[in-house]
Amino acid sequence: MRMPWWSVFGCPHRLLGRALRKLWRPAPWWSVVASVGVGWGVAQGQPVPGDSLPPIPPLAASSPPATPAPSASGRPTPTLPAPVVNPLPPLLPVPAHEPPLAEVPRPPMGGGIEYDPGYQYLPETLPQRPGNADQYGAGGRWWVTPSFELGWMPRSIVATDLRLRLNDPAMRGGNGPCPVLPSAGTHAGQFGAGMALAVGRWFGQNNIHGLEGNFYFLNSATTYDAFMPGYVVSFPRSRGTAAAQILPYPPAVSPVVVGTFPFTLDTFFATVEVNYRRNMIGTPHARLDLLAGYRYGYVEDALYLGDSSDRYDDYRHNRFAVANHFHGGQIGLAGEVRWEGWYVAGAAKIALGGTTPDLTTTGAFAGAEGLIGHRFRPLGALAQEERTEFAVLPTVNVQLGHRLGEYSRVFVGYSFAYLSHVTRISDATRLGFSPLNTNDFWVQSIGLGADFRF
Repeated sequence: MRMPWWSVFGCPHRLLGRALRKLWRPAPWWSVVASVGVGWGVAQGQPVPGDSLPPIPPLAASSPPATPAPSASGRPTPTLPAPVVNPLPPLLPVPAHEPPLAEVPRPPMGGGIEYDPGYQYLPETLPQRPGNADQYGAGGRWWVTPSFELGWMPRSIVATDLRLRLNDPAMRGGNGPCPVLPSAGTHAGQFGAGMALAVGRWFGQNNIHGLEGNFYFLNSATTYDAFMPGYVVSFPRSRGTAAAQILPYPPAVSPVVVGTFPFTLDTFFATVEVNYRRNMIGTPHARLDLLAGYRYGYVEDALYLGDSSDRYDDYRHNRFAVANHFHGGQIGLAGEVRWEGWYVAGAAKIALGGTTPDLTTTGAFAGAEGLIGHRFRPLGALAQEERTEFAVLPTVNVQLGHRLGEYSRVFVGYSFAYLSHVTRISDATRLGFSPLNTNDFWVQSIGLGADFRF
């Protein structure tokens, strides 16, 4: 029987039922048993959790989800997931823009460098310490101060002519007198030149303790021409710079031949001192120190044949000298005042000790005699014993100078020294055997020098 064309689609319920029967067709019994066995074996193969694992914390109780209200169309409204809670703290709010702090003006610290400890920064150089620079005066711990001195001192006049003694008087055959030196009325002069030198060092951070040494000398000399009839005085090296040799002329010509030669009178003063310095008063522009130490003084008058020489000591072979040695302890004060690059410095010291005179004669002056009237007699000073007398030696120094830089200064100064007891050549050439007279002695000079610090 032929079916109509529209029967191809059939009834809808019949088509649906046919499809369900194909999907849910019952399986045989043995397939059901196999599926159960395979599932049980897989379950037995899974690992069992141990006791070491931490227990699972219980879930926090939460409120039941709210039942969504039905919409106007009658359909339920979908439920939104709960918001996730962030465990991190909330971010800080951005600060509002504020103007920078006003800069506080900084006072100058001196020395061309400004430094404020309230600011956290590293300066290019360390700030200077004005305290040390003011106490040094010109910077540095060592100081060396040389100066050139022009000064004057009292004259010592030879009291008489001197008759010399030759080493071999037989050269005259015992006839006639020995040569006579026309020395009466001569002296070494008052003016002379010299030098001063000071060296010292500060110890410690604040320049409270120091040690210094000073040397000073002044020399004055005058050369005279002498005439000696019947004798020739020769100097082997050159005129006046070697030991003199006195030779007589032959008797036939000695009355008409006169020899000429130079002789020199020399006065020399020197002093050396070593002092410990202790600061007593110190300000940014001045300081005052206490001094304590030792001083040596030396005064000498010398009469010798020949010129004054710097190269040879042969003049000592024919010489009559009177030297004085002073030794003593010393105390004093020293200080300076500074302002605007200028400074005034000064020192006043006094040494207490003793003076010992020493008379020496060499060569032709050994056994020399002095003239009294028309006769020559021995000099009593040559027979005197050595003795020591108490003496004082005060000194004063003043300087006015200007600072050239951190480590140098120049100055002009004045120095004065006094020695209470000395023996001069005028006392040693007196005749007789009375004790030697002693006189005072002084030296004053004007100096030009420089002060170097390092």
